[in-house]
Amino acid sequence: LTDRESSVSRSEELKATITSRDKEIVSLRDQVKELTAKYSEQQKSLDLLHRAKDEAAELKKELLKEREVVSLLREEVEQMSSKAQELSEKGDEEEKRRCIAEQKSASLEQEK
Repeated sequence: LTDRESSVSRSEELKATITSRDKEIVSLRDQVKELTAKYSEQQKSLDLLHRAKDEAAELKKELLKEREVVSLLREEVEQMSSKAQELSEKGDEEEKRRCIAEQKSASLEQEK
């Protein structure tokens, strides 16, 4: 009888241990699911961050190209401005010569 009571008691202890372990397993599985979901969210955020970083690098490259184009255009504008100034000065000189020639012509006509 003692052996039987001992066996029943041992059996109940083992059942209680198994039940407790089953609850621990369920709890651990839930934790794994939560951690997996968090990891997945963090991975998505990390992927978005990497994409944003890549896009920023591309935009920076484009910006540098645009700055280079703007710089070249400024140089071209400066050259055109200098050329226009030169042409304007030449035009002024030609205009002065033409006016002087007209004045001489007019004074020659007056003398006649």
